[in-house]
Amino acid sequence: MKELLVVSLGSTGEQEGRLLELASWMGVPTRAVPISGDADLIEQVSARGTRARVCLALSGNTLLAIDRSESSERFKNFLRDACEALLIFGIADSVLHKRALQWLTEDAVSVSPSPAGYDLSFNFPAEARRFSRQLAGLSFRTGDGMSLPGLRLPATREDAEAIMLQGGAPVFAHVRRSACPVFMLVEIPMPDVHERLSPGRVMGDLYERLIPPLIFLRHSFGNACWHGVDRTARVIIDDPLLQKRYGCLDFERLKGSMGKTGYGTTVAFIPWNYRRTSERKASTFSAESSNISICVHGCDHTSNEFGIRDREILSQKARLAMQRMEAHESRTRIPFERIMVFPQGRFSTEALGALRANGYLAAVDSGCFPIGSSKASLSVADFLRPAIQFEGFPVFKRHYPRRLIDFAFDLFLGKPVLIVEHHGYFRDGGESLELLVEELRRIEPGLKWSTLTSQLTRSCFRRSRSEGEVDVQFYTSEFHLRNGSERLVRYYLSKQEADPTLIRRILVEGVSVPFSAHGGSLCFELEVDPGRTMKIEIEDRERPARPAFRGSKRHDMRVRLRRILAEFRDERLVRHPGLLKAATRVARALGVRVGV
Repeated sequence: MKELLVVSLGSTGEQEGRLLELASWMGVPTRAVPISGDADLIEQVSARGTRARVCLALSGNTLLAIDRSESSERFKNFLRDACEALLIFGIADSVLHKRALQWLTEDAVSVSPSPAGYDLSFNFPAEARRFSRQLAGLSFRTGDGMSLPGLRLPATREDAEAIMLQGGAPVFAHVRRSACPVFMLVEIPMPDVHERLSPGRVMGDLYERLIPPLIFLRHSFGNACWHGVDRTARVIIDDPLLQKRYGCLDFERLKGSMGKTGYGTTVAFIPWNYRRTSERKASTFSAESSNISICVHGCDHTSNEFGIRDREILSQKARLAMQRMEAHESRTRIPFERIMVFPQGRFSTEALGALRANGYLAAVDSGCFPIGSSKASLSVADFLRPAIQFEGFPVFKRHYPRRLIDFAFDLFLGKPVLIVEHHGYFRDGGESLELLVEELRRIEPGLKWSTLTSQLTRSCFRRSRSEGEVDVQFYTSEFHLRNGSERLVRYYLSKQEADPTLIRRILVEGVSVPFSAHGGSLCFELEVDPGRTMKIEIEDRERPARPAFRGSKRHDMRVRLRRILAEFRDERLVRHPGLLKAATRVARALGVRVGV
């Protein structure tokens, strides 16, 4: 397999180490190559047994040392004859770095200081789509507000392209040197995949650090990088009753909009409302052609109901929610998806274990940070996968439609695009959503809008191991593996599992297959014929049955009051902001939280 060699002066520095860890996390074979003084880089690489073509990455300071060494010309020949791609990072606005760049690119590229007072936002030129893919044409701004030096590219050379700009100046660019693509990145710190994130510091705050090295890796290593295969999206609307109209949401109008624009919607339905759907009007939500589905939204939808740590009560609530949804399906014939959306995004790691024990497929959440547990700390690496797993149970992240760049970043990685909103978003009759769908279709023309279950049971990361061999990471206990190639493929599958003793067996098309457990994952192999899809099921061992939750009369009264106030807010007060504020104060005085 192709290898990434990260070259450094002396011992591997912090920035080189971060790049090595990011590349390794993305599935790229990596190797640190320290050099010293005038040592011949080419001889050192050859001495380590590298005969295949490789990709190189090195800092501006390392490039400067190579420029000054006796092997500088041999280095250029190495780029021409044996190097697939080169990344130069940490390029500073200095005379020495400028000279080193000019030496490498034969005066084609230089570096200059950023002009005072210019726009600090970043954007990806549409012309460089072959590098930035779904990110092309988009812009973003982070809270760091770094003012960076800019790369000076030739105006006439067709093989020089700006990939990311800040204030109109290239900060990440590509130029072809002989047969070797050279990627150049100014002194933006490399991302630390182990950096801890929080609700106050999220992935979007790190885009200018993350995206350039990811673009380099994806372009240079292609399918040998971990990547998603399907490009899917879904709109999730929290809370509404299944009736003709709920607040600002008119379901008949929504169906018309979906038919016209071609998107799909899932209603996060509160199980407490399971008796309130009219059987006569259920056809609006049960027809497959409408592309409207429903999933589970809490149980009673009370504040922090799944944020507690008591496993017994959590299991009882998860069971009651499932029983209510099953009763709703039986009465109305509206099928539901066994996927949980937590009220207010509040959940504990113990709640995810309760969902797993009661037959849920996955959870979807806006933050993905559990509360009340030391396990709540998540890193950058966790969010570079389609799902985050706790106790072997997956949580998929969704976004509010505030920034298109967040959805584009998910598409770039190959994660499902999950859009969340409430009825108030439809004040304009759905025009904003239709515009968003058109924008998503522009950046990803092949976007599919299948149900949540269909998307999540197909969601995975893959990488090519060799010709006819593919590694697959998947996340749900039911997984559909499709061989879209024209040849037989051997798949090496894995699913994260903290406690393998919980697993009874793995079934492929109903037949038990052998598996092993090591490194915190379940692993097994499978050969799949071309064009075929295989259904994989991971069965847990049977656990003691838990009774459904039974609240006190006081609890039931508070739930009913909460729902009355919430629906009065959504149906009436939403049109009167002054009254809405007054009603919120009254609810707080009564100790009833009616937030979404």
